[in-house]
Amino acid sequence: MPKDLKGRELPKGIYQRKDGRYEARALINGIKIQLYNFNLKELKVEFEKRKEEAKQGVDKKLSNITLDEWFEEWFTRYKIPKIKETSITPMKTKYRANFGRLIGNMKVAEIRNMDIQDVINTMQREGKATSSMRDALGRVRECLESAKNNRIISENPCFDITVPWENVTKERRFLSQEEQNRFLLQVENNWYKEMFYIMFLTGMRIGEVGGLKWEDVDFKNKCININRSLSCQYESGVKTVRLTAPKTHNSYRKIPFMGEAEEMFLSQKKKQEKIKKELGKRYRSDGEFLDLVFVTSMGA
Repeated sequence: MPKDLKGRELPKGIYQRKDGRYEARALINGIKIQLYNFNLKELKVEFEKRKEEAKQGVDKKLSNITLDEWFEEWFTRYKIPKIKETSITPMKTKYRANFGRLIGNMKVAEIRNMDIQDVINTMQREGKATSSMRDALGRVRECLESAKNNRIISENPCFDITVPWENVTKERRFLSQEEQNRFLLQVENNWYKEMFYIMFLTGMRIGEVGGLKWEDVDFKNKCININRSLSCQYESGVKTVRLTAPKTHNSYRKIPFMGEAEEMFLSQKKKQEKIKKELGKRYRSDGEFLDLVFVTSMGA
């Protein structure tokens, strides 16, 4: 048994330091407990309380953590390592706009099923799309399931939540041939004419077109290799442009092109070489953006 400075026996796990303070230490369910107090009686009471909490799987520090604080911890530790860099800001923004805005300051341990349902009901009143509600709920459910696994809460309050179903299935509408012709007629003298034609002729996404490099255009085999995408978004109020991997594994693909598309590529190459010569050192493409097929009239 440990003893105090006068040789008297102390309870298990409690020691007296040379400065006179009593120290209580224990490790229960992987939770480290370490307390200090000059008053032995007060220390013993607090020590027993903390040990009981630890036995129930609740860390004192985490028991007071708010949803905003836990979301940031969970997102940084579990989510960021497995998502694209360009997805970080949009995901955080969506969380803050809904659950973060409405119950982010609540303690995780105090959030009840009705609080989660109230957020969904508020989103519905605000006219948010059902898909947005389900996406927001899914992310917070995943976040709070991790809180459960870390013994911050015993039950996840995100289950048995009622989310309205879409009443109307929105049908995708494609431009008619006449609408396409009218559009292309309008961009005939536009700097981005070739880019618009390529988009119409190949069905490439705007990010894929923006990230296309000349090395991806295979004139010999008449195909386009999709290897990257151009991402543009605002992060903390700052516009950020970067080249990223395609959205999904299936996005990596080859797209064959015919005569008219080849004409547009050759026209773009000729136009680009002309401005490079005219601008000289003022041509702005460099670094990872060097050799992009479609750029501004200044090469950026």
